[in-house]
Amino acid sequence: MTESEGGIFNGLTAWFSTSVRKKRRKIWEKEGGEVTPFDTAEFFFSENAEAEDTEWIYKSDDYERDHISVFHSMYIEKCKSMGSTADVKLGDYFLPPADIQELARKQVHYKWEIDEPADQEEVVSDSEGRVGSPVKRRSTSHKGTEHQNAPGSCSCAGAEKVPKYEGPLTEFQPGKNGNEVFCVLR
Repeated sequence: MTESEGGIFNGLTAWFSTSVRKKRRKIWEKEGGEVTPFDTAEFFFSENAEAEDTEWIYKSDDYERDHISVFHSMYIEKCKSMGSTADVKLGDYFLPPADIQELARKQVHYKWEIDEPADQEEVVSDSEGRVGSPVKRRSTSHKGTEHQNAPGSCSCAGAEKVPKYEGPLTEFQPGKNGNEVFCVLR
């Protein structure tokens, strides 16, 4: 445990798609995070943009109004391995809808595809503990590309045309640098 020995996710709440591995949910809880229903969560984690519950989020008014974002649960493991949330860019784990992923994949590789272990199969369960069918986890190997095409490394076509920004850049870290994550109650 770190982050003042309360765990790296101490005081944070998250909703988990049925596509998320049990191991990652357990890390979240062991490190002080709380699993909550959709309407009270600060973070929304999924591993599959085409999972039924994740697609429901993408179609929600809150998502369309930019009130919520979905992140790949690989973020949890990366924070655990780094011992802190401060050194992990949350934006690198943004999980867009499947059609957007396919469009963007022509220019970038997603961080979770680079960091993800080889193909795995796991039986998942929903938040009430109901067991579903096995889910085949796909891993796209990008060995040799290092992280040159990861979001934030900017090897995108046309990047040279973007005007240079003069000023301080800060990472989005909930609760730091003046950034906040909040729950919109309906």
